[in-house]
Amino acid sequence: MMIDLRKAYDIVDLDFVADLLKGLCFPSRFINWILVCLRGISYSLMLNGGVHGSFMGEKGLRQGDPISPLLFVLVMEYLNRLLLQASTVKANLSKSSIYFGGVDMRCKKQMLNSSKLIEGSFPLKYLEVNLRPTKSKDSDCGGIVEKIHKKLHGWMSRHLFFAGRALLVQSVFLGIRNYWVNIFILPQKVTSEIDKLCRDFLWGKTGNRSKLHFISWSQVCLPKDYGGIGFMEGKKVEYCSHG
Repeated sequence: MMIDLRKAYDIVDLDFVADLLKGLCFPSRFINWILVCLRGISYSLMLNGGVHGSFMGEKGLRQGDPISPLLFVLVMEYLNRLLLQASTVKANLSKSSIYFGGVDMRCKKQMLNSSKLIEGSFPLKYLEVNLRPTKSKDSDCGGIVEKIHKKLHGWMSRHLFFAGRALLVQSVFLGIRNYWVNIFILPQKVTSEIDKLCRDFLWGKTGNRSKLHFISWSQVCLPKDYGGIGFMEGKKVEYCSHG
């Protein structure tokens, strides 16, 4: 027994194809030709090697002819547009604000009236970080340090070898720092605090119980060819990102 599973080709509605072609401004004669080719076919039923009746095709595109793939592409394009329309992100005006810089009062009032938004004030909180047009303060970046601290605390209770802790520091904790460094300049106190958290975790500190650091953090951050692990200190990441 051979079973042909239902495919996308088999469920395309021919009336929809006709409406789609009309919407794309194809000539009526051309559309009729297409429908004749699609509807003017019949399917025979074979049972035990013999033909037992037939029926006309009312739905689905033919496989094997050169025009069906082109029609299927048009159908999928329409579906794609519907999905894009449904997934379009709309601004929540009640939770949105507009920020101005170097704009006179007349222009500001016009934009506020036309956009129906309220004027925001700095610092702006985004992803637990306070953003401001000037240099960030230590207090603005407390959310970054707290996020790394929570992740570190979650892994402290697990018995990891030194290599496992080093991998976590490199891929997770320093990855969070590097992400924010690429967005804006972190205060030196914040990068130093992140380095301290990663340094203590690397050497196995749990709670208030410290462990001996066998080598300095600057040596740990050396390239592997020079005896280090390949981490990058916070101040060097800042310099590479912002000069």
